[in-house]
Amino acid sequence: MMKEETALSGAEAAPLKVATGGKAPRRQSEIGQLKSKFCSIYEAFFKGDNPSTGQTNFWEELLLCKVNVAFLEKCLAQQSEEQLMVLKDNINSIFFHVSCMLQNDNHIRVANALQTLTVLLRGIFKKKFQNFGFDVINLIAGFDNAEACFKEIVQSIQAIIVSPLSAFAMKTLALKLLMVLATANCNINQNALLEYLVTSDVFPTLLTVLSDSSLAVLTTDVLVLLCILINYQKYSAPSHYAKQLAELENEVALNSLGTVLAVKCISCNNDFQSRAEATKSRGLLSSITSMVGSMFASSSAAAGADGEPGLGGVGSAPPAGCGAVLMALYEVVHLNRNFVTLLTHTLPGSLAASVSNSPLMPSAVSPSASTQSLLSVDSGSEHLKHATPVNLISAFFTLSSFVVQDIRTPWASQHAHLCFIILTCVTEDIYANSFLYDQTKHVPVSLYKRPTRHRRGAVPTSISSNVSQPLACSLFGLLISFMESNLKKNLPVQLYSRCM
Repeated sequence: MMKEETALSGAEAAPLKVATGGKAPRRQSEIGQLKSKFCSIYEAFFKGDNPSTGQTNFWEELLLCKVNVAFLEKCLAQQSEEQLMVLKDNINSIFFHVSCMLQNDNHIRVANALQTLTVLLRGIFKKKFQNFGFDVINLIAGFDNAEACFKEIVQSIQAIIVSPLSAFAMKTLALKLLMVLATANCNINQNALLEYLVTSDVFPTLLTVLSDSSLAVLTTDVLVLLCILINYQKYSAPSHYAKQLAELENEVALNSLGTVLAVKCISCNNDFQSRAEATKSRGLLSSITSMVGSMFASSSAAAGADGEPGLGGVGSAPPAGCGAVLMALYEVVHLNRNFVTLLTHTLPGSLAASVSNSPLMPSAVSPSASTQSLLSVDSGSEHLKHATPVNLISAFFTLSSFVVQDIRTPWASQHAHLCFIILTCVTEDIYANSFLYDQTKHVPVSLYKRPTRHRRGAVPTSISSNVSQPLACSLFGLLISFMESNLKKNLPVQLYSRCM
């Protein structure tokens, strides 16, 4: 019996040996992954074929597939400008059908459509066309259908952002697509796609994002987008967005905008303070390195121009969103006189905490310390320890004191110039002037002072003590500190003139 079972098992095993060619089965890693449906379809599109021909539910099924961002970027990168123009019909078809899915009821299709459009547009914008505006619009949607197509896309994006049913991730993708459209060209006046954002008013949508504390992580992009739209062709034609911002009287919207700007200023101040503390902890070696580095300030500036950090410390690189905050603050102070009255309104600690400590805030823009340290001012100690509500103007004074201390890099010089322009706008306002010189109102302001050879008594990275005094005294202290900290052979005459 045992012999029969052995013979039977041997007979059953024989066909398996023949089927595998006498070799053990290969491992999954040796076979290689099969190409996904998404990759196969887009590979066919970029080879000149149209796999959607004759298939009714082709796009509905395709947009249920996970978007392979790396593969789609690779397909676009491998095509030259001439090859893309040859594939114009296929790209038009992709863009049209995918954009139509932005109004689909299935959230997976909508999210994949947003991601596909973002990757597609970003890859095309990297190309160098002879006539960027005309060629890009013609390649994406066809010049005859472009206006209706982009108008529908912008309206769909706005509907996604303001809808309470949209998930946070979907709103993030929608705003990202809007940012890609607005930043198609380094020169915003040469970005023809901004015309479609100008004709489709997105100002109320941006205010909605600024007013929603759950979308705090998106506010930096909103501020950048608002500044781009305001400055687009501002000298050749009246800006519709500048007019809306100037005429904005909604107290809730203005308060929301002021709160966002104040919290962003506090976040940048905390970033600067962390760098100053890190520089202080380096000790004697850091002092020697800084002294030697100051002899090569020009090379530091050159490094900063290339995007590399300079000498380290406070002036090494801008905190995330610093430029956006300054630009937005300039626009709103310059255009809207109603906003000037909000500069001195106290920002409650609980409100600032709810915005700045959002759990969805990324590390690039999140405060590096707790909200307690962000909302506090120093009263003689090296750290900001006592939680105290602040207002926008005091937070801006603190940010300016960090920015103007080191102007060796191009970005720092530009930011310092912008700070002085904002201060000029504030001091030229009658209401703001009355508040600045009011001796009955005392607003504590923290001003940073960088240690120098002629300022030996200063603690390297501490915040100066706060004394009850009018805001004008803090302003004069800020201006004097700038002049003392930037004495050098090549005097920045323009900045000194603006300061005076």
